[in-house]
Amino acid sequence: MKNLFLAAIFTFFSVAGLYAQQTITCTARNVCQYNELTKKHDNCETQEEASVFKLNAEESEFQHTTPTMNSTYYVKSREYPKGGNKIFAVTSDAENNYTFVVDEKKKELRILTYMGVVIKFKVSKIEK
Repeated sequence: MKNLFLAAIFTFFSVAGLYAQQTITCTARNVCQYNELTKKHDNCETQEEASVFKLNAEESEFQHTTPTMNSTYYVKSREYPKGGNKIFAVTSDAENNYTFVVDEKKKELRILTYMGVVIKFKVSKIEK
């Protein structure tokens, strides 16, 4: 009976952890334009800026907050491919489409824009 109770508690917390809000705190961002000569996104401009992304528990929206703005991104689809990245297709509150890539290994959140620009946020902390 005790083992059954412990198994139920473990299962509850394992499943609850899957649906917890996630907060991604960033310290800087690089905005990288595509370079036709090198065929890479290597034309970058770095800006030190505090930034927070909050993914709600249902993984249906991100709230992005900086000192000067607040935006909402609605998740249309998500993938968890091998390698550990989390990939989200999102639409902004301004109705623009983006791809968010959360790369915990590189401590980076990348936003791929519809204009070929890549925005790389330097992640300082991920809280689940």
